[in-house]
Amino acid sequence: MATEAADAKPFLERITAAPLAGSDERAKTTLAHLRTQAQTTPASTAPVPLLQDQRVADLLVGVFAGSPYLTGLIERDLPRLTRTLTRAPETRLAELKQALSSDV
Repeated sequence: MATEAADAKPFLERITAAPLAGSDERAKTTLAHLRTQAQTTPASTAPVPLLQDQRVADLLVGVFAGSPYLTGLIERDLPRLTRTLTRAPETRLAELKQALSSDV
């Protein structure tokens, strides 16, 4: 199933399910902290509206409950979270392939 990068949907629009977090209070607290942190991030890269989306919130709480490593990456780089959610994965893959081929 080959999809052209230009026709692909952003990751946010593809979320159909999220990892189960149960009642993990730490994960919910991390999401609340992330929402607060996003308020102080420059507007051009702040994921504030994204963090209000229930699909994104559920996905992030599941990630926070199950992966300290990914939690740390997300907390340290909110602009990356924004890019990841708003762009099609195929687009990023095509960019990486292009960068690799131009470096060779």
